[in-house]
Amino acid sequence: MSSKLVKKLLHQTSAPLRRAEDATDRGLKRKSRSAPSTTAAKTKDELVQDHIQSMLRMDALIDSQSSKTAKRSFTRQSHELKRRHKERQSAKKTSTGNTRGSSSVFSQQKYSRTYNKTRDKKEKEEEYFNDIARALKRAKKSSKR
Repeated sequence: MSSKLVKKLLHQTSAPLRRAEDATDRGLKRKSRSAPSTTAAKTKDELVQDHIQSMLRMDALIDSQSSKTAKRSFTRQSHELKRRHKERQSAKKTSTGNTRGSSSVFSQQKYSRTYNKTRDKKEKEEEYFNDIARALKRAKKSSKR
């Protein structure tokens, strides 16, 4: 943990302790919620340790939940891709009739990009320059050794 986080944590844990001490100094009595007597006997260090442990548990819980959602998202996307692929395959198999009509399976599909000469030319050019850049990096690394 960074020093700023530790300072913030210590400040947060010490603030409720100061308020409780001030209340007892003024003679005010606080209602307790059937708290066990062991919490009253805990020192400031133990309270800080408990707070740190609870934060670590929360962090681990958040990590596990985020990985679960990432897995769910990946499976959802893969299922969607498989479904689209099946639709395309079935459309190719069943389309023996008029493919230009409004009731055709192809006309009901969403628009998908077709081949474009200029886009293909740009992609090939980018790939070419990326290959040159990789080769120059390798040459630079080998010359340093």
